[in-house]
Amino acid sequence: MNVNRKNAAVKKYADTYKLDQDKAISEMTEKGYTQEEIFEITEAIAKGETKTPEEPKAKAAKKEVAKGGANSIFEKWKVSVNYERDEEGEPIKDKKGRPIPVFEKEKHLRDVTISDVQAETLNLQSVNSLLKYYPKK
Repeated sequence: MNVNRKNAAVKKYADTYKLDQDKAISEMTEKGYTQEEIFEITEAIAKGETKTPEEPKAKAAKKEVAKGGANSIFEKWKVSVNYERDEEGEPIKDKKGRPIPVFEKEKHLRDVTISDVQAETLNLQSVNSLLKYYPKK
């Protein structure tokens, strides 16, 4: 029996089966279920498999909350990149020898709803993309 068809039947006939088994079986027979299918359905109801599986979006949302929190609102800005300079005008470099960037907001593009982890990842690429995400106040 098809799993989706079985789950739908279990969901549909669970309450009726718990109240009156004979009535539920006769309804299933009228709908054209075979004896084997009725046996599978009644076994699933007896085992308590009447819970519907979670929607994929709900699962993804739960994983997102577990990973780093729920979504937050961020302002997406186009930025320009300058580099920190010392008194002589030379760029100050970090431990790896790269100049330290300083971002200046140029234009507000839009408000977006993304997770904190995703915003942090996108901000790591902001020197290349010239886009930066700031938490909305």
